[in-house]
Amino acid sequence: MENTNEVAFIGEVTAGVTHELKNVFATIKEMTGLMEDLFIMSKSDSSIFREQIEKQFSSINSQIGRGIDTLKQLNRFSHSLQYECVEIDLVQTLNTMIILYRHRARLNKVNILLAQSDEIICFSIQPIQFQRLLILVLECMISILSQGGNIKIQTEKLPESVLIQFSGLHELAETDSSHLNPNLTEQWQKIQLLARELGFKTDLNETKLEIVMELTLPE
Repeated sequence: MENTNEVAFIGEVTAGVTHELKNVFATIKEMTGLMEDLFIMSKSDSSIFREQIEKQFSSINSQIGRGIDTLKQLNRFSHSLQYECVEIDLVQTLNTMIILYRHRARLNKVNILLAQSDEIICFSIQPIQFQRLLILVLECMISILSQGGNIKIQTEKLPESVLIQFSGLHELAETDSSHLNPNLTEQWQKIQLLARELGFKTDLNETKLEIVMELTLPE
């Protein structure tokens, strides 16, 4: 790709996933070492350490599942780079970006929550640009929260459009606007520019800690 922003975006996502996988395998290595010590000590009386060993096995299985899930989403993201325009499943795409971005969110002490919905929302769009837009919005929300908190994402399909709502939940940010990141204006301008290119209308409500994006569906 020749576009510098797109290349940088791909690099950012890949770097975040790499850190996530390094953390997974570091944890597995640490727990494996502990298990080896427990096994050596348990030769004399296995019943004493049985419960601890079982807990370690459970933790290892959890970390393995975390690693597999991350790789699965990275694979899905990589495949999206092959298409200039394709029909996407909105909830699936949001879930992919949340998982790939969770390392950055964790560093900022932010949890990203996707509201459960049985409604299937699909539309055609440039996948790499749309995913880049989602990351820009998440970064903006983290700047708004500043001191950590939760970001809740909700989706809704209207008769003629699709809504994506990002809501920030943080008591400090709600009561003290002085904690807002000074780079917020620049971030918001980037969001608006890319959103317009993709056909989205955007609205930022700093008081409610909320960003709403609306895409009009073709007839």
